[in-house]
This record gives sequence, structure tokens and C-alpha cells, in this order.
Amino acid sequence: MSALHLSNPRSQPPENLRNDFWSAPLDALLVRKMVAAGLSRSVGWLELLATKGGGPPFLKVGTHRVLYRKSDVLGWFEKYAIRLTSTSDQRAMEGAR
Repeated sequence: MSALHLSNPRSQPPENLRNDFWSAPLDALLVRKMVAAGLSRSVGWLELLATKGGGPPFLKVGTHRVLYRKSDVLGWFEKYAIRLTSTSDQRAMEGAR
């Protein structure tokens, strides 16, 4: 069973949430605000991806509660992250689109 890692994210600054994200076990279930902080993104960005698709997998508990398994978030990140060795690599990739 996954550990539920909820350290009242409403009252914590983003840097604490980021640290909590990275120190949580891989099977931890995390609230959206903590995942957003861990990825250095906004909660709105995660909400948009949850609505449009293409974001990290999440669990919906009841009608409003959304949780993310840390291992799913990291797997999604690894799958969709683009590895670059220079900014010229990025420009070349953008030109190929």
C-alpha cells in the first residue's frame, strides 16, 4: 500500500514543498501542490495537463481529491524530458518541428 505523504502543503513555502517532494518515498501519494513544487511548475499547469491530457498520471479520490504517485510523476518526467547538451541542440530541435 502506498504511503500518503500530506504535510499540509497550504501552509508551506514552495522550497519546503520541493524538498518534501524529493525526500518522499517512491510509492508516496502526493497532493498536486507538492508535485507542482517538485517539478518547479504551477498548480495551474498541472491542472491544465490533467484536463487536456499529456501530464503525469494521477488518482482521483472522491469528487475533488487528486493525488499523484511519486514514481508515476518521475516516470512521466523521464519519458517526456528532452536531454540537451547545449542550447544549439534545442534550437535545432525546435527548427525540426
